Parts: sequence; C-alpha cells; structure tokens
Amino acid sequence: MRKTTVMCPHCGRRLIDAEYGVKTQTKEIDMYDEGSPKERWTPDYYIKCWKCHSTIGYRRIT
Repeated sequence: MRKTTVMCPHCGRRLIDAEYGVKTQTKEIDMYDEGSPKERWTPDYYIKCWKCHSTIGYRRIT
C-alpha cells in the first residue's frame, strides 16, 4: 500500500494520509468569509488540525 501525506495549509503538520495517486485540495476555512456562494470553495469534508486548531476543508479531486 502506497500513501501520500495531506498537510495542514496553516501550520504544515500532517492531517491525514491518502492513497498514492489521489489528488486532493485543502484550504483553511474562514467562518466569516463574506464571498458569494458561487465564489466560496466547497469542501467534501471538514478536518480540525490537532496542532493549530484551524478548521481545514478537504476535497478529493480524483
């Protein structure tokens, strides 16, 4: 089993592992984002970083 590490975009710590070849996107979620719904980035999952306590949005591309 081959895997790749998904890192926190805020602090750089390891969040989770993903299967090798799977493309993902992560973004720190700002609860006070005032952009329109079309401009907002919609994640598949929400993860809380254990190190910096940021809320991270996670989306699988393929």
